[in-house]
Amino acid sequence: MRKSLSRFGRLMACGASLIGLAAVQALLASGAEAVPGLQRTARTSVSDSSTFKTVAARCPVGKRVLGGGGTITGGRGQVVLQQLQPVQTATDDRFVVGAREDGTGYAGNWQLTAHALCANPLPGYNILPSGSASPSSNSPQNTLSFCLGQPLVGFGGSINGAAGQVHLTNLASGSTSTFDFATIAAQEDANGFGGAWIVFVYAVCANTPANLTTVSATTPASSANKAATVTCPAGTRVHSAGAQLPPAGSSPVDPSLVIDQIAIGPQLRSVTVRAVEDESGTATNWSVRALALCGP
Repeated sequence: MRKSLSRFGRLMACGASLIGLAAVQALLASGAEAVPGLQRTARTSVSDSSTFKTVAARCPVGKRVLGGGGTITGGRGQVVLQQLQPVQTATDDRFVVGAREDGTGYAGNWQLTAHALCANPLPGYNILPSGSASPSSNSPQNTLSFCLGQPLVGFGGSINGAAGQVHLTNLASGSTSTFDFATIAAQEDANGFGGAWIVFVYAVCANTPANLTTVSATTPASSANKAATVTCPAGTRVHSAGAQLPPAGSSPVDPSLVIDQIAIGPQLRSVTVRAVEDESGTATNWSVRALALCGP
């Protein structure tokens, strides 16, 4: 069953529209370091034909996770990102990336890479999850989680259930005049999924100078597989990464599209997002957007 986007999706669009030159100028005007000790770690799985893989990029001892990214190498649109989640435990922090072959499977080898963005402990640090609803067969689904009275310093998301038959369409950060937020959206593939599933988004909030902003870059629309790269403004670095498949006008996002890379550059200056068509393919033109939460 397919329904229109909820008020959360509309709020996401409203928040994203507030991102612009004024926000970037305000960020650059502040000399304070938003988050001290920022660094990236990475881990890559073996390359084989497993149905499902999970990889955790761990933070150095004593550091807190802000966000991260994931890359599927191989897969050809038949392996789907299902988990891009900041996780805090009693022993360490990590960014967990999970991917699964779709409903028809994939005979070739593929591997999975996780990136974690880590920083020194921050006062008031907390990871706030939000689920879309009780598990159901509704498609699309979306939700948001907001930081009330604190800046958003990172984010992540996950799709629970769906056995690789639900595709991520949006993982982003934004702000209104009242609060910062993180949002996620996903939809079933062209074959649909008869079971119940749910999406979660994770907002990472902390008491730190409110001088982070989201910047983005969008590819031209075409019917070919493509990638977008966004670079943080001079003097700033990536604190978290996101991706979007923008709808084509009033049409919904094509269900054949798969985001299979949200990669953070080793110098923490850029985010690259790649999207590909699954085996169903599409003749329509589409684009992909890379997002970076940037700060000094």
